[in-house]
Amino acid sequence: MFDNIIAVTALYDIGRGGVGRPIEQYIGWLNATLRLPVRFTVFLDPSIELGQIHPKPGDRLVQVPIVEWYPMRWEEQVDRIGISLDSQDLTFTLPRYALLVMSKFDMLKRVAVEEGDSAKMLWVDAGLSRFFRQDMADGLLSRKWLEKFRDASFAASPTPWGLKQIRKGRVEGLVGTSPRLVTGGDLYMTGAGAVHAAQLLHELVEQRWLPNNKWDNEQVAMGQLLADGWPGFKSTKATREFASIVADLFSLRTHRRGIAGQVDHWFEKLSKTRA
Repeated sequence: MFDNIIAVTALYDIGRGGVGRPIEQYIGWLNATLRLPVRFTVFLDPSIELGQIHPKPGDRLVQVPIVEWYPMRWEEQVDRIGISLDSQDLTFTLPRYALLVMSKFDMLKRVAVEEGDSAKMLWVDAGLSRFFRQDMADGLLSRKWLEKFRDASFAASPTPWGLKQIRKGRVEGLVGTSPRLVTGGDLYMTGAGAVHAAQLLHELVEQRWLPNNKWDNEQVAMGQLLADGWPGFKSTKATREFASIVADLFSLRTHRRGIAGQVDHWFEKLSKTRA
């Protein structure tokens, strides 16, 4: 267990079962994610039975109603904006999805207030384990990668396309189209960086988006904040891959794309059949 890093995640039943991802699937993914050898704080929907979750010693499960998170106060206007847009993206067809992913900043802030400004923290999506070829318990902390975050108060991985849009000043016009500008599934921050990020997000949404009937998800919000100039933000690397921060920080292998990934999947199925 690497006690010098604190991970935060959350799982809420927001109705994604209706679009092919039932909560039971997410519970399985979460339990696999919690095998990562760091101390987790897990914020849970009170409707999820604690006995279904398998924390390690040192992990903390905290049941908090979703309506208590700060972004939920925007729900009524977000619903209206989603109805007015001709989009099939989950950000607009299931507004609580985007409100929940926006809430990760407030979850991080809550833990940061407890742990202090200098705490080293990770956001790890509950379902992140599905991107890995290895058991998350195999993770070994890379001091080299941790050192890369030494001067960062917040770090994330922009996509190559997203980085291009940020550099060309095009992000403002992309709000409302939900492009993947910055990957939101795994993030690094200090305690102070988490508190500051929540403040920046609230100001962006309440001063610039909602007054102009604009809305989007946290990946677009991070892209716009980065385009505006985000003090202390560090881009880890531009990549199309998911879970790159956790993969690099803990020397874990993710599923490969394309033909190589299909071959890996075939061998996995074969090994399970023989077992």
